[in-house]
Amino acid sequence: MKRFVCLAALAALLALPSVVRGDEDWAVIMERAMKDAMKSVTGAETWGDPETGIEWHYTLSEAGVSLGSNPTNPNQRGCKTISPEISGALVIPSRIDGRPVTAIGNGAFQECEGLTSVTIPDSVTAIGDLAFAGCTSLTAIEIPDSVTTIGAMAFANCSALRRVRLPKGLSAIASYLFSSCSSLVAVSIPEGVVAVEEAAFARCLSLRSVTLPESLIRIGFLAFADCPLKTLTLPANLETIEAGAFAKARLSEVTFPKRLRFVALKAFAECPNLEKVTVLGSPQLSTATDDGVFEDCEALEAIVFKDSGVLFSMESLGCASLKRVTIPPEGLSVVSVTDLLRFGVRVVSE
Repeated sequence: MKRFVCLAALAALLALPSVVRGDEDWAVIMERAMKDAMKSVTGAETWGDPETGIEWHYTLSEAGVSLGSNPTNPNQRGCKTISPEISGALVIPSRIDGRPVTAIGNGAFQECEGLTSVTIPDSVTAIGDLAFAGCTSLTAIEIPDSVTTIGAMAFANCSALRRVRLPKGLSAIASYLFSSCSSLVAVSIPEGVVAVEEAAFARCLSLRSVTLPESLIRIGFLAFADCPLKTLTLPANLETIEAGAFAKARLSEVTFPKRLRFVALKAFAECPNLEKVTVLGSPQLSTATDDGVFEDCEALEAIVFKDSGVLFSMESLGCASLKRVTIPPEGLSVVSVTDLLRFGVRVVSE
């Protein structure tokens, strides 16, 4: 099939088989993205918890304590910054050395492979990049509503993670946040979130259900790519669906809300069960000349357009199997109808 062509800055970060350019191994892509996300931390200190025997490494700010840096090697993170190495259930203290714990720093618990559960205190307001990435035994996480920021890849590659509770104060789901969480089966994104960023849930190979909030405006590049979603309700305020966002979903039908303005190339590519699409408004459907919104959706035979203002071509739809298009009583543009007829698609009025 045709290769996926995107902005170089995006394509360099993520590759999905047959959807994105190239066949580079996913593990290599993830490793490179993790290295790029790392940032140096200086001024680290230590504190030994007399009750648990854990020696915590942390940095100080005006807000309080940020966990996760080794004072002898500020670039060292994850389980190597905690003594002894943590496994099993972990309760993060709300105060360290008399000061409030307000942040879980970049890579603080990265690759703590024996960690099975985490309790986060409500003093924490931020979780950094890669904070729990690669915690392959972590099965569930409840993030308190005090948290308003979660960094990129914070829970990436937590392969045993089945359940997550997201806080109410988030405004965005960060890039790669839960990418490759292969056991995650369902997720509810809280009201107030306006964007699901690049590859946030990409390759969540068990994810069959997602609840999207009415506040959502944009779904990013490859946000849910390679997720076997069975059902999907797009919220009324959604304006943009970026390239590959739902590629390889297992949806049977989808409705585009009236306020939707743009749907990018291959947004729903390779959805083998997709049979029906309803378009309530007049979004722009893919500006690419060789890749359509529904590329290689072999079961898609019918599309219903409710708004006469929509403009499209067979190339922008990208659906060779299309047999029937229903148009509103007032009709569609002559250009769009002519293109459909040229490809033998039956056009009927409601």
